[in-house]
Amino acid sequence: MTDRRSTIRFEIVGRLRGSLATAQPARLLDLSWGGASVEMEFPLSVDSHHAVQIGINGQQHISTVEVRVRHVRPAIELGHYVIGLEFLGPAQVVEEVLGSSAEQERA
Repeated sequence: MTDRRSTIRFEIVGRLRGSLATAQPARLLDLSWGGASVEMEFPLSVDSHHAVQIGINGQQHISTVEVRVRHVRPAIELGHYVIGLEFLGPAQVVEEVLGSSAEQERA
C-alpha cells in the first residue's frame, strides 16, 4: 500500500502532550452559583478541566466558563451520563439567571 499523503508527517518519539476541543451538546439539569449538572451521551473524566459555553432559554448571550468534572454517573436514559461540574471562575450568564430568580422570589 502506498502513502497518499501530500505532506510530510513526523513520528513523535516519546511523549508530546496535546489537547482536543470539541463541541458536544448537553442538557442542563440544574444550576447553582458553584456549578451545574448536565446530561451527555458520553462520560467525561473526573477531575478533568473543560471550557463550557452556557446559554439559557435561547438567549443569544452565551457565557464561557472553566469547569472541573466532580462526578459522573449513569443517567436514567440508557447510554447517557449525569455529570457534575464545578465552576472555576465566574459565569456571567449564571449570575444573570440566578440573580433574576432570586429577585423574583423576594418580590
